[in-house]
Amino acid sequence: MMRTTLLRTCQALALTVLASLGPAMAVTVVECIDESGQSSFRDSCPPGSIKKGEKRLRGNVSPPTPVLSEIVAKHPVTLYSIPNCDSCELVRLQLKARGVPFTDKDASTDGAVRKELQELLGVEDGLMNVPVVHIDETILREYDAAALTAALDKAGYPPEPGPGAAGAATSAEQASQTADEAATTAPPIPASAAKNSPAPESY
Repeated sequence: MMRTTLLRTCQALALTVLASLGPAMAVTVVECIDESGQSSFRDSCPPGSIKKGEKRLRGNVSPPTPVLSEIVAKHPVTLYSIPNCDSCELVRLQLKARGVPFTDKDASTDGAVRKELQELLGVEDGLMNVPVVHIDETILREYDAAALTAALDKAGYPPEPGPGAAGAATSAEQASQTADEAATTAPPIPASAAKNSPAPESY
């Protein structure tokens, strides 16, 4: 009974250590018998005791959550927009409310951005609708709050703004700004706006 209690105590302590070290770490504990015949579990047997056996314990710990900068580097968010676009502004509000850094590209006057958008959408010429949000393989061709949330979830963005979240729209020219300069607090998106999104803008 005492041996079982000691082993459970040792396992609990070992798992506590494993949780702090990471998912791939493991520890080995040994059972030691002292001169009086008493058992104890340690990382190594002290002088005068005999090693009876050992047990390897591995922690079942979830992998650490990636920091925001790593997510942004692997899964950048790009918004293609034009001025005076209500649905484009709703995209900005939702991204800022979640603390997601993004690049905002004006497709109304920049020929390079327009060409980039045409290639992204697979169109050669003619009218195009905005907003367009590009995240990995996902291309959203209008403002859809649920679809945008799903795309951000899939990319691994945290559901709430975390430490270091820029949360501000950044254009190509603003990309070199510091996080403090770019950080902003976005107002909540009105429920009515999320349910009754304006139609995409053509240009």
